[in-house]
Amino acid sequence: CFSYEPGRRVSLSGTPLNEAIISLHQILPTFQRENKLQKVQCVILTDGEAGFINRHALVTNYKGEERIGYKRLVAERTFVRDRKIGNTYQVNYRCHQFTDLLLNNLKDNFVDMNLIGIRVLAPRDANQFIKMYYNDTWSEEAVKEAVKLNNTWRKEKSFTIKNSGYDSYFGMSATALNQETDFEVSEGATKAKIKSAFVKSLKIKKLNKRILGEFISLVV
Repeated sequence: CFSYEPGRRVSLSGTPLNEAIISLHQILPTFQRENKLQKVQCVILTDGEAGFINRHALVTNYKGEERIGYKRLVAERTFVRDRKIGNTYQVNYRCHQFTDLLLNNLKDNFVDMNLIGIRVLAPRDANQFIKMYYNDTWSEEAVKEAVKLNNTWRKEKSFTIKNSGYDSYFGMSATALNQETDFEVSEGATKAKIKSAFVKSLKIKKLNKRILGEFISLVV
């Protein structure tokens, strides 16, 4: 019996969330320019977290020859510097903190943008996801907030995280999303028509109305 696996260069690896965030530095200004927009609403939808991104560096092979390779980022000893705006960001230990670093850098480059995250969660993943953002310090306030969000999740199958790199980070149940109805608006619809369509769809959705109402307040 033989086991075959794809080579490293054709493997999909993990969730390419960090790579997508970096690519937005080119996508956002192009989108804004081509559509003649004054303000951009950026929504990032993901079903998982991302790992660290390696850095390019000179490495020496077994023959003593130098070449361009890569090395891992060392937490608290590595800094990311944006040469365009001059800001420097310290790399922390946790993977989600590195994603927040990239999100904060994105917001520093596009100050008029609303940055909204949507994390699709299986029921078993919600508690661990909340802990990433509120139980790191184990302070009394953080623990209380984690308990509050878990209670909200059990009742409403959704919650909002406010201390991430996003302006708002919505956790939503994958099960509830599977039961959603179509949301359609015509091309060039006004803000009033978009809001009206949201309100109409909420009447038969199982997702929490407060969460979607907060989303509307950010983008309208």
